[in-house]
Amino acid sequence: MERMGVSGRMTIYRIGIFTSINQARCRDDVVPAYAEELRAWWKAGYPSFDWSEINRAIIDKWSPAALEYIKDRAWRQFYGERPA
Repeated sequence: MERMGVSGRMTIYRIGIFTSINQARCRDDVVPAYAEELRAWWKAGYPSFDWSEINRAIIDKWSPAALEYIKDRAWRQFYGERPA
């Protein structure tokens, strides 16, 4: 089995988050996928990564406030905190 490079892993995660966004019924449904994107980005050593497509998909589905809500909760998951 061939080992995937960083860009391959990031591509797989990106497909997952877009699926999560499309299938989500509420903002909280997207938080775990966004947190997983953050983990993948961190594990890859913070490569240059364009978050704009992901963020735009969230804004298009909900609002800029929803993006901030999702990002806040995803960062809390990333750091192992529980949302307030």
